[in-house]
Amino acid sequence: MDQLNEKIIMFLKKDSRMSFSAIAKEVGVSEGAIRQRVAKLVAKGIISRFTIDVKTATNAIVEISTSSTVPTGRIAEKVKKFASRAYEVTGKHSIVAFVDASTMDELNRKLESIRSIEGVVGTETLTVLKEC
Repeated sequence: MDQLNEKIIMFLKKDSRMSFSAIAKEVGVSEGAIRQRVAKLVAKGIISRFTIDVKTATNAIVEISTSSTVPTGRIAEKVKKFASRAYEVTGKHSIVAFVDASTMDELNRKLESIRSIEGVVGTETLTVLKEC
């Protein structure tokens, strides 16, 4: 990936709604060039989605231990129903999920739902106090 693509990605990471013309102005190329490059980055799977972060009242990082009898990918797909993001990871836990909720009650319901998924053998929840 060249430096221009890296700059485009940097701007989109900061603000996924930044217009192509604004990015073009920042990097010194045409709006059409930015549009074409972003389209190629999407086609190659380098950019998989454009998203926003919504500040909710309660956020948690949930580390999930799984059973070897159920494929981790299948468990992760079910976890994603209750999480804003989920990742298969190496280490003590098999899956890490980011869970957002409006209230502690909603967070607790989501955690209980994750714990009830077939193949989940344990969770460790880290409640986010503040973003740094």
